Amino acid sequence: MPTDSLTELASAIAQGLPGPSGGLRPHIDALFGDRYQKRYHSPTAVRDAYALADGDEGVPYAGIINPDNPPSGPYGGTSVVWFPSRDSGSLIDFGIGTRGLAPDEGILTRPGHARSLKRRSRQV
Repeated sequence: MPTDSLTELASAIAQGLPGPSGGLRPHIDALFGDRYQKRYHSPTAVRDAYALADGDEGVPYAGIINPDNPPSGPYGGTSVVWFPSRDSGSLIDFGIGTRGLAPDEGILTRPGHARSLKRRSRQV
């Protein structure tokens, strides 16, 4: 039975290091057109630095960031990033770029999200 692109990406992330020979970008790119619509894919939204595992400096990682960011350097907005390890798979992180929440600050200010947050804070 053939696996889908999300299963292949999850398997590559779970294996940790050494990573796939072509890095994770091909696995991430495959999500768009298979799992998600291709029109939502922007090449600048993918960062793949698994090759840093081959050197003495730097931290290998790969992730998906807001496509309004440049292809390298600091970025802003929300992201999902994973850091592979040689010993125990990968650490997956949902975070905010080093330049802060922009351009995603509008996400939590939508009326439905604000109501949901207010409702949850009253329940605590």
